Amino acid sequence: MYKKFLLLISVLLLLTNCKKDEIDCQKQFYDLYTKRYSLWIAMDKNEILSNDNFTEKEYNALKNNINDSLQITVDCALKNDRKNEILYLYKMKQLFLSNQLKEVSPFLKTVDKNIVKEDIYFQLSLFDVLCKELLLNRIQIKEYTNLQKYYYQKLNVQYKDRAIKEFLNYLINDNIEDFKKDMKKKYPNSSSMSLENESNRQSIIKEIMVRGDNLVFD
Repeated sequence: MYKKFLLLISVLLLLTNCKKDEIDCQKQFYDLYTKRYSLWIAMDKNEILSNDNFTEKEYNALKNNINDSLQITVDCALKNDRKNEILYLYKMKQLFLSNQLKEVSPFLKTVDKNIVKEDIYFQLSLFDVLCKELLLNRIQIKEYTNLQKYYYQKLNVQYKDRAIKEFLNYLINDNIEDFKKDMKKKYPNSSSMSLENESNRQSIIKEIMVRGDNLVFD
């Protein structure tokens, strides 16, 4: 449910990045979202048994392609505004949410470093490495270490209010308890920054990749 809510908010925000004359883009989104909404509300609990609006084949197709609406909207926004840096991170998140982890690295190669600022490209690069770890189920020590060096050399001041230093340390050292302690120390009064309910490395990584609450990513 949390991912669905995040998906909805992200899509509605991104619609503002599509030019008003791009009627087809918005129409495609709304057509798909109407079907998604019906699917979530009417069918998630009782599957296809209590709903006459979809056949079993249509239901499974919608279930398997639940991120189509977001993908159309992000691609539309990027097509019309290549200089909007945050859209690149939204695109990576869309690929992650739709379980298209293999597509993240190829997408990163299409990003023009002359367009995006260093801090945004750093976030994109970190997101890319996190996807590689999830895809391969192998800690990317070398890549995280390189990102850590870049962070300390270039971005440390810019990110002083975020937990990127703590997160990179965790990604390299793989100590969950130390990371949770570091997070409590970093954000002593913020329950939203808590990771107490996360018990393993993959769940922590996925939680941070999805949230986008200034913990790591914009």
